[in-house]
Amino acid sequence: MQVSPDEPDFYSILGVRPDCDPKQLDLAYKALAKQYHPDHSASADLERFKDITAAYRVLRDPLRRLEYDDANPHLLRGAPRVGVRVAGIDQGTIANDAIVHDTILMHLYNLRRQNIDSVGAGEWQLIDLLGCSQRNFEFHAWYLREKGYIRFTEDGTWTITIAGVDYIIETMRSRQDTIRLITQAVQAQRDEPVADAEPAADEEGAAGEAP
Repeated sequence: MQVSPDEPDFYSILGVRPDCDPKQLDLAYKALAKQYHPDHSASADLERFKDITAAYRVLRDPLRRLEYDDANPHLLRGAPRVGVRVAGIDQGTIANDAIVHDTILMHLYNLRRQNIDSVGAGEWQLIDLLGCSQRNFEFHAWYLREKGYIRFTEDGTWTITIAGVDYIIETMRSRQDTIRLITQAVQAQRDEPVADAEPAADEEGAAGEAP
C-alpha cells in the first residue's frame, strides 16, 4: 500500500491517537458515522461520512494499518493527545516523540542515501518538516545527538551518523518482520476450515422422522 504525501490523516479524521486500540477505533467510528450519516437530517454530511468510512476501512485492518503507519506523513500532527498524565506529560506525547525521532532519522538517512556527500539538513528545514516549535526540536535534537544517531556539522546542519543508519536499518527490518507475521496470521485465519454443520442438521432431520 503506497501512501502519497497528500493522503488524508485517517487518525485525525476519526479523532483518535495513532496508538489507539481497536475498541477506541470502533467507538470513534460508530459515533461519527451516526452523526454524519446521510439519513441523519440534522447533521448529515455525505462527504464527511465517506471520509470517515474510508479511514475506518484502513485502520480496522491490522495489516493495512501497519502499512499506513509506515508510510503516513501526518502522524506527527492532528491527533488529540489524551491519556494518563505524569508531570504534564501524557502517553500521546511520549508516543509522538518516538515518531518524531524516527522521522528525523529517516529524513537524514534518505538525504545521505541519495547523496553520500550530503551535508544533511538545516535546523529550520527539520522544524518545517516536523511542524513543531524550535524549543521542541531542541529536545529531539539533544536526544538523538546524545544517543549518537545524529551530529551537528561545521556547515551548521544536522547529519546522520553510522549509529543512526544502523538504527534505521534495524527498525525497518523489525517492521517488515512484524508485517510478515501479521500477514501470515491473517492468511492462516482465512484458510482455517469452517466447521461442518451438516451432521447437526441430519440429526435434527432424523429426530423429526422418529415416531
